[in-house]
Amino acid sequence: MAKTPCFLAKTFVGGVKPVDGPDGEKLLAEAVADHRANADLSTSIAQTEFSDNKGPAGLGISDVAPYRYRAAIEAAAVPMLGYAGWMDGATAAGAIARFNSFSNVQKVYIGARSHGGRFDTDPFKPRKA
Repeated sequence: MAKTPCFLAKTFVGGVKPVDGPDGEKLLAEAVADHRANADLSTSIAQTEFSDNKGPAGLGISDVAPYRYRAAIEAAAVPMLGYAGWMDGATAAGAIARFNSFSNVQKVYIGARSHGGRFDTDPFKPRKA
């Protein structure tokens, strides 16, 4: 399965930030190694049939859902930014539910966009000729 680049990630994420301090290089290498399993997340989730099943990477839907980490996220007072498409399954409803249930400062943008944010999905927009 070919990997598709995420348009929004490339737009808003410049890459891994440098780690300061005398052990910066070592800490960065450890952090990258700790996150290697995340590289195959989309494949793992795509091959997970039910929410309580684990995919090839050993991850299930509940393992990556923000609700699992709600207490830690709220305790860290991490601000949250969410993008959702109103035509993209239940992502808009999920973004609203997260906005209403987490105490963190949040901004949520819901619009006519595809799941990765790459395509305009406005059904009322005139078609290009």
